[in-house]
Amino acid sequence: YKEMDIEEYATSQYSEDNWMTRFLTNQMSGNVYDRHLDLAKEVLESKCLVGILEDFAESINRFDRYFGWSKIDFGGPVSMTNRGTCVARVMQ
Repeated sequence: YKEMDIEEYATSQYSEDNWMTRFLTNQMSGNVYDRHLDLAKEVLESKCLVGILEDFAESINRFDRYFGWSKIDFGGPVSMTNRGTCVARVMQ
């Protein structure tokens, strides 16, 4: 595979074939169809909380709404009233 160009690699036995769809639907061999893609999307929508690095601030807000972080006093070194400052420093 070291001597292959990208097209040769993509069509070789070494390349992955829809590995995420296969993993999420437990369809590790055989063909993958639109129904597998639909099922994989459903799994992601119902079982995963996804953040986008390019929109880090919104992702943090989404996580906060989901987990309720802003309503929990963790008893750590940052008081609940100073969490916004702490989060702003992390997002810089």
